[in-house]
Amino acid sequence: MKYNRALLFPTLKEASYVFKKPFTEHNGILTFSTANTAVFIVGVGKSLSALNSFKLFQDDVASCYFLIGICGAYRNSCLNIGDVVTIFEDYFADEGVFLGEKILGTDEIGFSICEKNRVFFDIWDNLKIVNGNTVSLCSGIDFYSDLLYSRTNADVETMEGASVGLAAKKLNKQIYHIRAVSNYTGNRKDQEWNFKLAMDNLSSFIYRELL
Repeated sequence: MKYNRALLFPTLKEASYVFKKPFTEHNGILTFSTANTAVFIVGVGKSLSALNSFKLFQDDVASCYFLIGICGAYRNSCLNIGDVVTIFEDYFADEGVFLGEKILGTDEIGFSICEKNRVFFDIWDNLKIVNGNTVSLCSGIDFYSDLLYSRTNADVETMEGASVGLAAKKLNKQIYHIRAVSNYTGNRKDQEWNFKLAMDNLSSFIYRELL
């Protein structure tokens, strides 16, 4: 069966907050579905999320895809905890060489993942448009957060975005990247986490505009 849309969440915790339904495993991916929408748990991080989402794109399970969940915001973004945003440009921000005061991206040393190590998502018109950094190593100190921000001037940070987006584009799939800000990046004691507010706002968006 081909669904109208598929929602791809990194974690079961995020998806279960929105959908109070039992998930079952299908081809190694946790999922549940309604008449028009399928929900999948693609996993945390670049590798697992890219692998699982590529399987779904290859199987052509839906007409339109949404990578959806929470994210951290850089302080300079001027975003608030709880903001729901649509990501346009998403960078492979920490693929490269760490030189202490800067990171040289793989695209700068002759091994580009894709053009300028960035992926473009479709834009959901009713949300604030931002750019994202996709990282393997989250910002837990201000120095590293500032270093990643200075590379791209991105607004938010996730661990899946660009990799899932690249997999979608390789197979010509329509995909949106929607996130709710749950915390700020930087020193862990100052991140101001509010998972509940982020997920409440994300749930409202999903039920109002996607279902």
